[in-house]
Amino acid sequence: MNKPDLTTADVERLVKQDVSLSVRVLRSVNSAAYPIRTEVRSIGQALFLLGIEPIRKWASVWCLTGLSAGATPELATLALLRARACELAGAHVRGVESSEAFLVGLFSLLDAMLNRTMTAAIQGLPLSAMASAALQGQPNALRSVLDAVVSHERGDWDQAARAVEHAGLSHVTLPEAYTSALRWVQDVCPRAA
Repeated sequence: MNKPDLTTADVERLVKQDVSLSVRVLRSVNSAAYPIRTEVRSIGQALFLLGIEPIRKWASVWCLTGLSAGATPELATLALLRARACELAGAHVRGVESSEAFLVGLFSLLDAMLNRTMTAAIQGLPLSAMASAALQGQPNALRSVLDAVVSHERGDWDQAARAVEHAGLSHVTLPEAYTSALRWVQDVCPRAA
């Protein structure tokens, strides 16, 4: 799902292979997050209405929630919050792809969810070298975004300010991204509200 050259036909083929994923795609079309008022007759039509990028994100989220079955629901919710905040903040950082920032935020707690080291947790995942390095704590633009979000989450305002500056973000961008991410998580996970 995270291949850069993925086509709508490829996504449709992948979604159709998984009943659970197919149901989730169709439910997404009918959710309040997408005010689509038309009858959907196929997976292809649903994918066309939603777009590839949201499906990529949701597939990652759904896989994460499946992996985190042994973890607390709060941990999965926090991972979603980080993912969305990283995505929104990352959109303002040169050299950062917002969809990749989403994955870094999403997987930032994978070690805790799987009770493994981060290196072991991400082994075999099709992540870019930059995303993999960021998750393992190595400095790069993605890591700067994640550090800023985590510092903000923890209320460590001095560290958040340093991370924001290092990432090249405006001091207004991070709080706005985090607040927007909180609203998004409340919409996506009503039980988290």
